[in-house]
Amino acid sequence: MDKMMNTPWFVKIVALFLAVLLYLIVTTETTPGENNNDNVLPRVSESEEISVPIATHSDGEQYVVSDEAQTADVYIEGPTSVIRATLNQRDFEVFVDVTDLAPGTHLVDVQHSGFSSRLDVSVDPAQIEVTIEPKVSNVYQVSVDYINEQAMAEGYSAGDAILKPEAVRVTGPQSEIEQIALVKTLVDLTGVSEDVDTSSLVKVYDGRGNELDVTVEPSTIDVTVPVASPEKTVSIEAVGSGEAAEGFQVTDMTPVPEQVTVSGAKELLDTIDRIQTEGVNIDGLDASETIEAGLALPEGITAEEETVDVEVTVEEVSESTVELEDVAIQTENAPEGENVTFSSPEGGVVTVTAAGAQDILASLTKEDVTVLMDLADLAPGAHDVPLEVTEMDGVTFSLSHETATVNIGDTEQEPEQAQEESPPPEDAETAEEQTEQNTEESA
Repeated sequence: MDKMMNTPWFVKIVALFLAVLLYLIVTTETTPGENNNDNVLPRVSESEEISVPIATHSDGEQYVVSDEAQTADVYIEGPTSVIRATLNQRDFEVFVDVTDLAPGTHLVDVQHSGFSSRLDVSVDPAQIEVTIEPKVSNVYQVSVDYINEQAMAEGYSAGDAILKPEAVRVTGPQSEIEQIALVKTLVDLTGVSEDVDTSSLVKVYDGRGNELDVTVEPSTIDVTVPVASPEKTVSIEAVGSGEAAEGFQVTDMTPVPEQVTVSGAKELLDTIDRIQTEGVNIDGLDASETIEAGLALPEGITAEEETVDVEVTVEEVSESTVELEDVAIQTENAPEGENVTFSSPEGGVVTVTAAGAQDILASLTKEDVTVLMDLADLAPGAHDVPLEVTEMDGVTFSLSHETATVNIGDTEQEPEQAQEESPPPEDAETAEEQTEQNTEESA
């Protein structure tokens, strides 16, 4: 016997037997089937309970509404290996078949498929009550609701949304479709400060605001929300460029409209109280006319209209003159700590003659005219200083005195110009000698 067991053939036969036995064990434990040999090994059994959704089989034209639970409890009993394989593969289904059933309420058997014949399967509930309704499909316009609109960036506002597409198709049981009160999408505007482009889910609601269980196609739409920056209404100031023709003057420039609404960041708007036009070309005008001009908008600011019409009024100049007496002479750059007094004109006042258009001169007073003399770099003593009149648009000035004589310091002296006109010392001595000579000759 020992000799036979030590032969190679004996070992090969035993190995083959064990291989066949292992194959039978594996195929029996892992493969559900109808003809497996249960007598190869003792059967190990167990039971399992699982919850499975109930599917609906129909012809597609019906719509099933069930008031019952939409899941069933499935009880499985059989070999452990078969149960485990079944639960892992999930190739089973629990369903009701409503094909060919007429609209109305029906008590329908709950069926199952895909379980091994080696398993005992039971389903609870065994039947459910279903209501069959016609499937209805309608097209509805979609509206938009803004949420958190008050939480947008300060000063910004949302305009009317643009939807693509503007309508969707809603499909469902007739009873649900009849309850539709609103088809809308929601857009959150928290912190928004620029245009919004988003894809948004469409929802369907009844009159009480409850969401309905229907099918929406497409389920999402593209929404664009234009966002307007803060705005402000300011006045327009017309600015001219050039000069009217000789003998004519521009008496008025009125922008039409006189105000404009501008938009931009709030911190920029806070610094603006008016908008000027670009230079209105009035060069050479000899008659009134309306000229289009652009608005000189600061960077970062936009306006509803970027151009305005400017009504330019041009009138022929009707000149006249007026004398303004006792206009005080103003000094500038006077030496510090030195007293300045006038020798001429008396009292440091002059008469100013103004020439220009009558409408300008009619309101002109001596307080409107400034006569200046510049004492810069002048030493103490008497000086003749030129006088100047501050210029004024449309008016020319002339003075009763072109210069003023002033004394700088406490002692009155002859002005420097007068001293220069006196004969030099040499000439004085020569004159004195000539006088003495004439006296001697007379004697």
